Amino acid sequence: RGGPESEPIDLFSDVNFDPPGDISVTPEIIDEALVAVISWNHPNEFEDKTGPPVKIKLWDEADDGEMKLIEEKIIPHPQNQVRISLDEGYPWQTRLSMQSDFGSIQGIQSTYFDLFNHIELSPPTNITIIANESSSSVEWLHSLELGQFHGLGTILNIWVLDPSSSNLTLLNQTLLPDTNAVFSVVSGLPHHAGITLQSYVGTCQSNHTDLMALFAPLALKQTQLNRILLIVGLTCLLILYILVTAYCLRMVKRKGNYQLKEKKEKRTPGKFSESNHLLPAATVKPPQLSESGSYATEQESLVSESSLTNLIPTNKQPYLGVSMITLGNFNDDDDFMGNFDEDGSFIGDYLEQDEQEAQAIQNKLLVFQRMYRANGTLYT
Repeated sequence: RGGPESEPIDLFSDVNFDPPGDISVTPEIIDEALVAVISWNHPNEFEDKTGPPVKIKLWDEADDGEMKLIEEKIIPHPQNQVRISLDEGYPWQTRLSMQSDFGSIQGIQSTYFDLFNHIELSPPTNITIIANESSSSVEWLHSLELGQFHGLGTILNIWVLDPSSSNLTLLNQTLLPDTNAVFSVVSGLPHHAGITLQSYVGTCQSNHTDLMALFAPLALKQTQLNRILLIVGLTCLLILYILVTAYCLRMVKRKGNYQLKEKKEKRTPGKFSESNHLLPAATVKPPQLSESGSYATEQESLVSESSLTNLIPTNKQPYLGVSMITLGNFNDDDDFMGNFDEDGSFIGDYLEQDEQEAQAIQNKLLVFQRMYRANGTLYT
């Protein structure tokens, strides 16, 4: 006879049925083939370092959104990475899901991940068209960051303009694995044909490039117009630059003439003459001798008090002391006297750079004139 029954015990209560964690899909180019590198972390690991395998399911998403199973792959523990190549024939839009495989019991399935479709498929770039009236050579490059790989091709779309509706009509579409093509009007293409390019992988296609003229008359028309407009614009800018430069030079020259004329009128007093600057003879009186025998001058002279101080001789010394007074650049007595005629008038133009200094010289000359008329000499 048996004893009492125990409480039920779950045999697999410690098993984690969650999908693998940290699932990632990374595209790489390996030997010119596009490869999706799939990695993950195992949610279950037993004490003996074993664990359940991982099941990878590959799906093809239909246009209506329905998922169609393509293939299942069983990845044993502890492998946590697998590579799937586009060259194996999988569609560009293939998706995958992962779950732990416990045999008769399956773990929870993960969300769907794009295998290749998350790669942005961009149109060709660096398009070069070399054309004449009857033939055209077109070259281009693919702009994917990963680079060129097997299965990546180009769609060449040939367009013509419908004159009646002014709409573009697709005349021809060609799929090429290369990155260059040659066209000719001999093959039946019209002279006014245009072309757009697309990148494609399998049934997936990129956007179109801008429409470009295929043959020379249309291909060069826009270029020639732009060139003419550029030449006209540069010519107008050159003419405007010349006019502005000429105007500025004229204004600078005119301003310079005004300044020179003003300086000349202000700083050049001209010649000294008796009729214009000297006192009449009748009004000049000889200076009085003082008790000490020196000349005394009146304070009401035309010169300033500071100027008379340097001009009045004392103790019967020559009226002009050595280096006491200089006229211009004449420091020697002979040179100084050589610039006066017999009646004491100054010969030549006396140019000064300061109006007050010029006036002081004129006053000094007036004093010299008075002394010469009174004594007949500049010495006592």
